[in-house]
Amino acid sequence: MRADKAKCSQTRRTFIRSTVCAAGMAGLPASLRAAGNDRRFTFAVLNPDCMAGGAGQCVVMLTPGGKCYLWDTANGCPHTNKIKNNGKDIIVPWLKAHGVDAIDGLIISHYHADHFGGFLWMHDHFPIKKVFDNSFVPNDGKPLNEHDSVELARAKAALEAWEKTHPGMLVRNTNSATSLGWDEDGVKFEVVWPPREGHVGPVANFRKSSATDFPFHHLLNANSTGLRVTVGKRTFFIAGDIQEQYITAYMRPYLEKRGLWNCDVLVLPGHGNSRNHDDVLAMNPRPKIAIGSIGNLPWMINAGKSSQRVFSQAGIETYTTNIHGDVVVTTDGDALSASTDPSKLYAYDPK
Repeated sequence: MRADKAKCSQTRRTFIRSTVCAAGMAGLPASLRAAGNDRRFTFAVLNPDCMAGGAGQCVVMLTPGGKCYLWDTANGCPHTNKIKNNGKDIIVPWLKAHGVDAIDGLIISHYHADHFGGFLWMHDHFPIKKVFDNSFVPNDGKPLNEHDSVELARAKAALEAWEKTHPGMLVRNTNSATSLGWDEDGVKFEVVWPPREGHVGPVANFRKSSATDFPFHHLLNANSTGLRVTVGKRTFFIAGDIQEQYITAYMRPYLEKRGLWNCDVLVLPGHGNSRNHDDVLAMNPRPKIAIGSIGNLPWMINAGKSSQRVFSQAGIETYTTNIHGDVVVTTDGDALSASTDPSKLYAYDPK
């Protein structure tokens, strides 16, 4: 325990310098990884370029067996014909630079455009072999506002268009009962949220200031897909877009009961909002590395700084994409190595 604490207390510069050689192995093409030349698992949280108000999130996972899996596809605007799309501008160039010519599996965690938006371009421009669609849509009997209605329609249309060219390869209603079929020697993938028992409902008095979009917007977030990946001795947890009161009321008790409220590397829930800190710090053991995927609007930059301060003070090596750029963690199943790419920082431009 003392050794772990000492490692986490290193400055970011020292931590990266001590591990950059190992992290650099993640850049090997998939063909070399498959041939056994690199037995590392690569976990990359790409820095999204913000648009349409969404923070954006995309995690790329490269396995020792040469497979490539994605959790979400970051930003793409379904409301206008904006030029930018994170799938076209960020994700696919990263994949090609790392020798990836196809995505073996993709999880769409929920129907918010900063999570499925890249797919609006990617679905007919880059090979994707199988898609797992969360599919959840809250229904309280009220008509959707125009923004939510357009967002939902574009997500469903893109998925249906992809399914027509990939019959049988779209898995709907993904939850903790879903088997991804991604496991390989030493690597296990497990969907842990939303619960197989049913989707979670509204939390009383959640953010009263957000009453205009309650509960549709926050229920989409609360029921977004959560994923755990176990690689040897190390566990990675993508907590999804769930927000603080829903974590306290639902996710944490559910996963604690199953011995799953812990990990070594955490993609922070709700993009890394530091208001989630009580539940994160209650993890036992605590994460060694925490990563927030936060967009590049000015208020989001401040949120990233707050998250870095709160979790770093708790002894967790903390990164946020809008401060550090792409964040890549690699492991051989034992040692963890983190590196960042500050060249992947973007000045906000809404075009």
